Amino acid sequence: MLKRLLIVAICLTIGIFFTTKSFSQDDPAATTTEKKVENATDETKEAVKDDKAKDTTVKDATTKDASADSGKSAVSVAKAKTFCDGKNMFVNSKVLFRLYSKDNKEVDKIEYKIDGGEVKIYDSPFVIEQEGKHVIHYYGIDKIGNKEEPKRFDVIIDNTAPSVIVTTNKPVQKINEKVYISKDLIFTINSEDALSGISKIEYTVNGKDFQDYVEPFKIYNDGEINLMVKAVDNVGNATEQFVLKLVDETGKEVDLKEGAVKFASDNIPPVVTIKSDKELKMADNKLVANTDVKYAVTAVDNESGVASLWVKLDNKGEFVPYKSEIQFMTNGDHIIEAKAIDKVGNVSNVATFTVFVDTTPPETKIETVTNNK
Repeated sequence: MLKRLLIVAICLTIGIFFTTKSFSQDDPAATTTEKKVENATDETKEAVKDDKAKDTTVKDATTKDASADSGKSAVSVAKAKTFCDGKNMFVNSKVLFRLYSKDNKEVDKIEYKIDGGEVKIYDSPFVIEQEGKHVIHYYGIDKIGNKEEPKRFDVIIDNTAPSVIVTTNKPVQKINEKVYISKDLIFTINSEDALSGISKIEYTVNGKDFQDYVEPFKIYNDGEINLMVKAVDNVGNATEQFVLKLVDETGKEVDLKEGAVKFASDNIPPVVTIKSDKELKMADNKLVANTDVKYAVTAVDNESGVASLWVKLDNKGEFVPYKSEIQFMTNGDHIIEAKAIDKVGNVSNVATFTVFVDTTPPETKIETVTNNK
């Protein structure tokens, strides 16, 4: 009796050893991938369940089928991820495909092929690296040669990150290697992904505190601004590079492609001055001038610079571009109104200059005086 118990104990020890060895060789990523593929088809779901019940005869391994496709991943992603939009199954090239089979007696092998490629005997999970649409055909064969009706699994490989374009409601100015903006500028982020679609867009204006992009925004910060954008598609492909459309000093439109853009904030409008070329005298609390006097309009902006000057005379009509010195040739009160706009769109306060132009010469009379005592 003791001898029989000893034999049983030895058998149990050997069984536990090989069982442990088998599990130690399992694919560490298989659990994640198994769950992803499980959602794809009822057949796969059933196969996974049967595998857990020990009915499968196909071994599990981690080596990929390197010859499945020759394409290379366009973007490195953090982990395997799948996405179904209700019609198509999208995955990135880190997703493994596992095949399972069961039989009332014993499965001999599983065969499969990708697209129109050669038929292969399945022995380990594989990946598809080439981007685009693919079809996996697969079927099981038992030990006596019974062949299952071929099944198919349609999948789209997406390895390309989204494209991102940042636009503004007014041109962004690049002046002397600085890119100027103001608080009135509205930023819009547009992102496109040709395959799985956009999952999320984030941005920051200080280079660190990202927030979800929901709608066009303004940047009210003063000083240096560091704009960064992140876009992620539905299978985890991400990009931090974007295209910003701006205008250089010559007025030429330029596309700036960067991972971050540093802006110089300009929220201070220009200061406008109106001066006469001659010193004027005061009479009856008014500045008085003759028709020879000319009036110059100037503006100063210490940030992005002055873009344009506008004037309006004697409260008539609308503001028009200032071109040259102003002269009044008619008698009476005159007023000059002027404003300036800088290169990021800040508009100055309206400066005014009022003058009375006297074109009427004195009228002199003579009279006789008899009483000269």
